[in-house]
Amino acid sequence: MKDNLNRTSFHYACMMNDQISMEILEQVHAKQLNDCLNFSPNDYLLNNELHFERFSSRNFPEHELQRKSIAISNYLKIAFYSKFKQAIEKNSIDEIKLLNNELIQMGFHLKDFDPNSSLNDYIQGERYIPFLFLAFEYRAIPAIKCLLQLGLPIIGQIAISISKMNNKSLWMPFCRRLGDLQCLDIVDIIAGLEDDVELKDAFKQKPIPIEIIIHENSIKTEQQKQQQQQQQQQLRHSNWEKLSKAEKLIKFFKGHQQNQDIKSKTDAIRY
Repeated sequence: MKDNLNRTSFHYACMMNDQISMEILEQVHAKQLNDCLNFSPNDYLLNNELHFERFSSRNFPEHELQRKSIAISNYLKIAFYSKFKQAIEKNSIDEIKLLNNELIQMGFHLKDFDPNSSLNDYIQGERYIPFLFLAFEYRAIPAIKCLLQLGLPIIGQIAISISKMNNKSLWMPFCRRLGDLQCLDIVDIIAGLEDDVELKDAFKQKPIPIEIIIHENSIKTEQQKQQQQQQQQQLRHSNWEKLSKAEKLIKFFKGHQQNQDIKSKTDAIRY
Protein backbone atom coordinates (compact mmCIF):
# COMPACT_ATOMS: atom_id res chain seq x y z
CA MET A 1 0.00 0.00 0.00
CA LYS A 2 1.29 3.44 -0.99
CA ASP A 3 -0.03 6.96 -0.53
CA ASN A 4 -0.05 9.77 -3.06
CA LEU A 5 3.63 10.47 -2.27
CA ASN A 6 4.57 6.88 -3.03
CA ARG A 7 5.24 6.25 0.68
CA THR A 8 4.52 2.96 2.43
CA SER A 9 3.83 2.21 6.08
CA PHE A 10 7.55 1.43 6.34
CA HIS A 11 8.37 5.06 5.47
CA TYR A 12 6.13 6.44 8.21
CA ALA A 13 7.30 3.88 10.78
CA CYS A 14 10.87 5.07 10.16
CA MET A 15 9.86 8.75 10.23
CA MET A 16 8.30 8.26 13.68
CA ASN A 17 11.07 5.91 14.86
CA ASP A 18 8.34 3.40 15.74
CA GLN A 19 10.51 0.40 16.62
CA ILE A 20 7.62 -2.04 17.10
CA SER A 21 6.10 -1.29 13.70
CA MET A 22 9.49 -1.52 12.03
CA GLU A 23 10.14 -4.94 13.58
CA ILE A 24 6.74 -6.21 12.40
CA LEU A 25 7.35 -4.92 8.87
CA GLU A 26 10.80 -6.54 8.77
CA GLN A 27 9.36 -9.86 9.97
CA VAL A 28 6.90 -9.91 7.06
CA HIS A 29 9.72 -8.92 4.68
CA ALA A 30 8.25 -5.52 3.73
CA LYS A 31 10.11 -3.96 0.78
CA GLN A 32 12.28 -0.85 1.09
CA LEU A 33 10.76 1.19 -1.75
CA ASN A 34 11.66 4.76 -2.69
CA ASP A 35 9.10 7.56 -2.38
CA CYS A 36 8.44 10.50 -4.73
CA LEU A 37 11.64 12.19 -3.47
CA ASN A 38 13.62 9.01 -4.10
CA PHE A 39 14.09 8.38 -0.36
CA SER A 40 13.82 4.90 1.15
CA PRO A 41 12.46 4.20 4.67
CA ASN A 42 16.03 3.80 5.94
CA ASP A 43 16.91 7.26 4.60
CA TYR A 44 14.32 8.79 6.93
CA LEU A 45 15.38 6.60 9.83
CA LEU A 46 19.07 7.53 9.52
CA ASN A 47 18.48 11.22 8.77
CA ASN A 48 15.47 12.67 10.60
CA GLU A 49 16.16 16.13 9.23
CA LEU A 50 14.85 14.93 5.87
CA HIS A 51 11.28 15.05 7.11
CA PHE A 52 11.46 17.31 10.19
CA GLU A 53 11.62 20.54 8.21
CA ARG A 54 9.66 19.47 5.15
CA PHE A 55 6.69 18.03 7.08
CA SER A 56 6.91 19.91 10.42
CA SER A 57 7.16 16.61 12.27
CA ARG A 58 10.04 17.26 14.64
CA ASN A 59 8.00 16.47 17.77
CA PHE A 60 5.54 14.11 16.11
CA PRO A 61 6.45 11.02 18.17
CA GLU A 62 6.00 12.84 21.48
CA HIS A 63 2.90 14.82 20.48
CA GLU A 64 0.99 12.24 18.45
CA LEU A 65 2.05 8.72 19.39
CA GLN A 66 1.66 9.53 23.07
CA ARG A 67 -1.58 11.49 22.70
CA LYS A 68 -4.18 10.22 25.15
CA SER A 69 -7.45 8.85 23.85
CA ILE A 70 -10.58 10.64 25.07
CA ALA A 71 -12.25 7.23 25.11
CA ILE A 72 -10.13 6.22 28.13
CA SER A 73 -11.24 9.27 30.09
CA ASN A 74 -14.88 8.68 29.16
CA TYR A 75 -14.69 5.07 30.33
CA LEU A 76 -13.07 6.08 33.62
CA LYS A 77 -15.74 8.74 34.16
CA ILE A 78 -18.49 6.15 33.83
CA ALA A 79 -16.76 3.52 35.94
CA PHE A 80 -15.14 5.63 38.69
CA TYR A 81 -16.20 9.28 38.73
CA SER A 82 -19.19 8.88 41.06
CA LYS A 83 -17.14 6.82 43.55
CA PHE A 84 -14.25 9.31 43.58
CA LYS A 85 -16.72 12.20 43.93
CA GLN A 86 -18.26 10.64 47.05
CA ALA A 87 -14.83 9.92 48.54
CA ILE A 88 -13.70 13.52 47.95
CA GLU A 89 -16.93 14.97 49.38
CA LYS A 90 -16.40 12.85 52.50
CA ASN A 91 -12.71 13.81 52.53
CA SER A 92 -11.92 10.10 52.87
CA ILE A 93 -8.26 9.40 52.11
CA ASP A 94 -8.72 5.66 52.62
CA GLU A 95 -11.48 5.46 50.00
CA ILE A 96 -9.48 7.55 47.53
CA LYS A 97 -6.48 5.23 47.93
CA LEU A 98 -8.61 2.11 47.49
CA LEU A 99 -10.14 3.49 44.29
CA ASN A 100 -6.70 4.48 43.04
CA ASN A 101 -5.49 0.92 43.68
CA GLU A 102 -8.34 -0.35 41.50
CA LEU A 103 -7.25 2.04 38.74
CA ILE A 104 -3.64 0.84 38.91
CA GLN A 105 -4.69 -2.82 38.81
CA MET A 106 -6.58 -2.05 35.58
CA GLY A 107 -3.56 -0.25 34.12
CA PHE A 108 -4.90 3.30 34.52
CA HIS A 109 -3.92 6.31 36.63
CA LEU A 110 -5.59 9.43 38.02
CA LYS A 111 -3.91 11.51 35.31
CA ASP A 112 -6.00 9.61 32.72
CA PHE A 113 -9.11 11.52 33.83
CA ASP A 114 -9.86 14.59 31.73
CA PRO A 115 -8.68 17.63 33.76
CA ASN A 116 -11.07 19.93 31.85
CA SER A 117 -14.84 20.28 31.85
CA SER A 118 -17.15 22.18 29.51
CA LEU A 119 -20.66 23.43 30.37
CA ASN A 120 -22.31 20.41 28.74
CA ASP A 121 -19.93 17.87 30.28
CA TYR A 122 -22.30 15.54 32.13
CA ILE A 123 -21.81 11.96 33.20
CA GLN A 124 -24.76 9.79 34.23
CA GLY A 125 -26.93 12.85 34.82
CA GLU A 126 -24.50 14.90 36.91
CA ARG A 127 -22.01 17.58 35.94
CA TYR A 128 -18.47 16.31 35.60
CA ILE A 129 -16.21 18.38 37.84
CA PRO A 130 -12.47 17.55 37.66
CA PHE A 131 -11.17 16.21 40.97
CA LEU A 132 -9.02 19.18 42.01
CA PHE A 133 -11.89 21.62 41.39
CA LEU A 134 -14.19 19.33 43.34
CA ALA A 135 -11.80 19.03 46.28
CA PHE A 136 -11.28 22.81 46.23
CA GLU A 137 -15.04 23.44 46.29
CA TYR A 138 -15.37 21.31 49.44
CA ARG A 139 -12.11 22.64 50.87
CA ALA A 140 -11.10 18.99 51.31
CA ILE A 141 -7.45 19.60 52.19
CA PRO A 142 -6.55 15.97 53.09
CA ALA A 143 -8.18 14.83 49.83
CA ILE A 144 -6.21 17.42 47.83
CA LYS A 145 -2.92 16.27 49.36
CA CYS A 146 -3.80 12.63 48.75
CA LEU A 147 -4.78 13.20 45.09
CA LEU A 148 -1.54 15.06 44.40
CA GLN A 149 0.52 12.37 46.16
CA LEU A 150 -1.13 9.77 43.93
CA GLY A 151 0.00 11.62 40.82
CA LEU A 152 -2.92 13.86 39.83
CA PRO A 153 -1.31 16.79 37.92
CA ILE A 154 -2.15 20.41 38.79
CA ILE A 155 -3.75 21.30 35.48
CA GLY A 156 -7.29 21.86 34.30
CA GLN A 157 -10.00 24.31 33.37
CA ILE A 158 -13.72 24.35 34.04
CA ALA A 159 -16.49 26.33 32.36
CA ILE A 160 -19.20 27.59 34.71
CA SER A 161 -22.34 29.68 34.62
CA ILE A 162 -22.51 32.25 37.42
CA SER A 163 -26.32 32.29 37.32
CA LYS A 164 -26.34 28.59 38.27
CA MET A 165 -23.71 28.87 41.00
CA ASN A 166 -24.22 29.01 44.73
CA ASN A 167 -23.30 32.48 46.06
CA LYS A 168 -21.29 30.78 48.82
CA SER A 169 -19.22 28.79 46.35
CA LEU A 170 -15.45 29.04 46.84
CA TRP A 171 -15.17 29.59 43.08
CA MET A 172 -17.15 32.84 43.16
CA PRO A 173 -14.23 35.15 44.11
CA PHE A 174 -12.33 33.93 41.03
CA CYS A 175 -15.09 34.82 38.57
CA ARG A 176 -13.68 38.14 37.43
CA ARG A 177 -14.78 38.30 33.79
CA LEU A 178 -17.87 40.16 32.65
CA GLY A 179 -20.89 38.08 31.74
CA ASP A 180 -22.50 34.90 32.97
CA LEU A 181 -20.10 32.38 31.44
CA GLN A 182 -16.72 31.97 33.08
CA CYS A 183 -13.70 29.76 32.49
CA LEU A 184 -11.64 29.01 35.59
CA ASP A 185 -8.11 27.64 35.55
CA ILE A 186 -6.93 25.65 38.58
CA VAL A 187 -3.48 27.27 38.39
CA ASP A 188 -5.03 30.77 38.57
CA ILE A 189 -7.20 29.70 41.50
CA ILE A 190 -4.18 28.41 43.45
CA ALA A 191 -2.22 31.58 42.67
CA GLY A 192 -5.11 33.67 44.02
CA LEU A 193 -5.25 31.92 47.40
CA GLU A 194 -3.54 34.70 49.33
CA ASP A 195 -5.81 34.65 52.39
CA ASP A 196 -6.06 30.88 52.78
CA VAL A 197 -2.49 29.74 53.42
CA GLU A 198 -3.51 26.24 54.57
CA LEU A 199 -5.44 25.56 51.37
CA LYS A 200 -2.69 27.01 49.20
CA ASP A 201 -0.03 24.90 50.93
CA ALA A 202 -2.11 21.76 50.27
CA PHE A 203 -1.41 22.18 46.56
CA LYS A 204 2.35 22.01 47.20
CA GLN A 205 2.16 18.29 47.91
CA LYS A 206 4.70 16.29 45.86
CA PRO A 207 3.63 13.09 44.05
CA ILE A 208 4.81 9.65 45.14
CA PRO A 209 6.47 7.64 42.31
CA ILE A 210 4.00 5.13 40.86
CA GLU A 211 6.53 2.31 41.34
CA ILE A 212 6.45 2.86 45.11
CA ILE A 213 2.63 2.84 45.14
CA ILE A 214 2.53 -0.44 43.18
CA HIS A 215 5.15 -1.99 45.51
CA GLU A 216 3.21 -0.92 48.61
CA ASN A 217 0.00 -2.32 47.13
CA SER A 218 1.63 -5.70 46.49
CA ILE A 219 2.92 -5.82 50.08
CA LYS A 220 -0.55 -4.99 51.45
CA THR A 221 -2.14 -7.65 49.25
CA GLU A 222 0.30 -10.28 50.51
CA GLN A 223 -0.30 -9.22 54.12
CA GLN A 224 -4.06 -9.48 53.61
CA LYS A 225 -3.69 -12.99 52.20
CA GLN A 226 -1.58 -14.04 55.19
CA GLN A 227 -4.14 -12.55 57.60
CA GLN A 228 -6.96 -14.42 55.87
CA GLN A 229 -5.04 -17.68 56.06
CA GLN A 230 -4.33 -17.15 59.77
CA GLN A 231 -7.99 -16.35 60.43
CA GLN A 232 -9.07 -19.50 58.60
CA GLN A 233 -6.59 -21.60 60.59
CA GLN A 234 -7.77 -20.05 63.86
CA LEU A 235 -11.39 -20.71 62.90
CA ARG A 236 -10.68 -24.35 62.08
CA HIS A 237 -8.76 -24.75 65.35
CA SER A 238 -11.59 -23.09 67.30
CA ASN A 239 -14.20 -25.33 65.67
CA TRP A 240 -12.07 -28.40 66.46
CA GLU A 241 -11.72 -27.40 70.12
CA LYS A 242 -15.49 -27.06 70.42
CA LEU A 243 -16.06 -30.68 69.39
CA SER A 244 -16.52 -33.37 72.00
CA LYS A 245 -14.09 -36.31 72.22
CA ALA A 246 -16.58 -38.59 70.48
CA GLU A 247 -17.04 -36.11 67.59
CA LYS A 248 -13.27 -35.75 67.23
CA LEU A 249 -12.87 -39.52 67.03
CA ILE A 250 -15.61 -39.77 64.39
CA LYS A 251 -13.96 -37.03 62.28
CA PHE A 252 -10.55 -38.66 62.68
CA PHE A 253 -11.76 -42.08 61.49
CA LYS A 254 -13.72 -40.52 58.60
CA GLY A 255 -10.61 -38.67 57.46
CA HIS A 256 -8.52 -41.81 57.83
CA GLN A 257 -11.04 -43.83 55.79
CA GLN A 258 -11.10 -41.20 53.04
CA ASN A 259 -7.31 -41.28 52.82
CA GLN A 260 -7.41 -45.08 52.53
CA ASP A 261 -10.00 -44.90 49.75
CA ILE A 262 -7.90 -42.37 47.80
CA LYS A 263 -4.80 -44.54 48.23
CA SER A 264 -6.68 -47.64 47.01
CA LYS A 265 -7.92 -45.81 43.88
CA THR A 266 -4.40 -44.52 43.17
CA ASP A 267 -2.93 -48.03 43.51
CA ALA A 268 -5.64 -49.45 41.23
CA ILE A 269 -4.86 -46.88 38.53
CA ARG A 270 -1.13 -47.50 38.87
CA TYR A 271 -1.47 -51.26 38.38
